Amino acid sequence: ADELVLMLYGTKYLASASALRILVWSEVLIFLNYVFINLFNSINKQIVVTYVAAVAVVLNVAINWLLIPIYSFVGASLATVIVNFFSVMLYFMLVMRSEFKMTSKGIFNIAKVLFALLLVAGFVLTFKNIGELPLLIFLCHADSVRLSPKLG
Repeated sequence: ADELVLMLYGTKYLASASALRILVWSEVLIFLNYVFINLFNSINKQIVVTYVAAVAVVLNVAINWLLIPIYSFVGASLATVIVNFFSVMLYFMLVMRSEFKMTSKGIFNIAKVLFALLLVAGFVLTFKNIGELPLLIFLCHADSVRLSPKLG
């Protein structure tokens, strides 16, 4: 994040890199929120999206009111991530109560993918200083193992 802020905005905005490190996690949650939003829109339940958005706005204002005086712009980024996480959980709960709820097998499959994601992220973070080539070889190998057909 430091390098990106330096490259785009210079040293004057270097302090904002800490907020960027937090906000980047919000992007994953925003993606998940859009999946749920599209689901509810496609089944003509736009009112659910409106209610979740209203709750998220109120929660965002409240958390910002608490965190910004103490943590400044970093508090605002934390509030954004918290509210987006809350929205994902609320949407998930509402989907599980609808006719489109996921089976336990589907939830287990998602958990497996998330676990694999955490393992790869842990590997990347652990060995990020060894250079790009070994890391690229590992990621390509991991992808080829995932894509190969099961034997037997």
